[in-house]
Amino acid sequence: TGQANAGVVTQRGVDNLGVVQQNGNVNAGGVRQVGAGNTATLTQNNNNNRGCIVQSGAGLTANVNQNGGQYTAFIQTERGMRPISGALANRLCRR
Repeated sequence: TGQANAGVVTQRGVDNLGVVQQNGNVNAGGVRQVGAGNTATLTQNNNNNRGCIVQSGAGLTANVNQNGGQYTAFIQTERGMRPISGALANRLCRR
């Protein structure tokens, strides 16, 4: 809910769950997952938040809750399958 928010979930693999929930204005959030059985939730409340979760592997869980304004969060988790480099993760989060 709100105005000028952007959210994206990109997944490759099986049994992955990605959620972006935004309440406020001018928030940007993304979830990128490769592998199987991963769970990621990004919640943004208020205005001007930016968050990104990048996971590569299997059975990983990451949650980001941004309550307030002008927060930036980045989580990268890797285990096993085709790890994502830090440079690639940063490019993915900027899309």
